[in-house]
Amino acid sequence: MKINKLITIEGRVQHVGFRYSACLAAQRFRISGTVSNTYDGNVYIEAEGEEDDVGAVSRGNAEE
Repeated sequence: MKINKLITIEGRVQHVGFRYSACLAAQRFRISGTVSNTYDGNVYIEAEGEEDDVGAVSRGNAEE
């Protein structure tokens, strides 16, 4: 079943390649959506795809 998940990542995510890594994981798991920086330095993610795939990526388990 396809789901849509909104995620905010807080903490040190600037200048560490986080958005690039998120993009690679999304491509691997066939997830669509957006990743952007917020005004307060966090990263906002909107992800849509199969529930298991979105769950694996949002938990940081992109190796599943």
